[in-house]
Amino acid sequence: MTPFSFFFAFHLSNFRVVPESARWLVTQRRYEEADKVLRHAAKVNGVTLPEKWWEQLDSETSEMKGKEVKKYKIWDLLKTPVLRKRTLIAFFLWPCVSMVYYGMALKPNVLGGDMYINFIFAASVEIPALILVFLGLDRIGRRFVTSLGYFLAGACLLINYFMGDNVPLAVSIIQMMISRGAITGTYAAMYTYTPELFPTVIRNTAMGLCSMIARVGAISATYLSLWIVGLLLY
Repeated sequence: MTPFSFFFAFHLSNFRVVPESARWLVTQRRYEEADKVLRHAAKVNGVTLPEKWWEQLDSETSEMKGKEVKKYKIWDLLKTPVLRKRTLIAFFLWPCVSMVYYGMALKPNVLGGDMYINFIFAASVEIPALILVFLGLDRIGRRFVTSLGYFLAGACLLINYFMGDNVPLAVSIIQMMISRGAITGTYAAMYTYTPELFPTVIRNTAMGLCSMIARVGAISATYLSLWIVGLLLY
């Protein structure tokens, strides 16, 4: 437990290193502190922040006070054919990616040998996978990156299944690392891609529901990892 305690204690430095949420500071009307955070962000992004921007914000808020604000609910995700289609597809993809990811993560000894070494091999591929996703999302598109990740993960797992036990250990390790990297990248891409599919007024609701439904896949992986991942990788 000592090594884990060290890493958790390291995150206490976030209190001084990570800035406070500018949005939260604005809601608390702590404009001077929010201004410092936003000006630093504007400098990094090469844009100019207007002087005393909060005065304009206050005037817009005053104008909105007399207007009725429409509240959107979960059912609004199913109102139109386009939103309904996107919602149902997202509700299918999120549990799938979650189940595959946690299924592989919870069964590091499927290849035999030392499960700790297997875990290190599998986890080490996540960093380059996330870097590739970061570089690819804007260059080749969200949909292509997500589809490619699903395809690579599924293809490698199916190849392992059909090839059976007559495969060198090195080949199995490579296929496992490709699968783990692909599903990790897909998981990360889904967090970027999904919010962009829904209107702003209901985006947080859609993202929260997708994340909640993904837990169904994660919970399933907990119980099915002994059977599903073993079936696919042996």
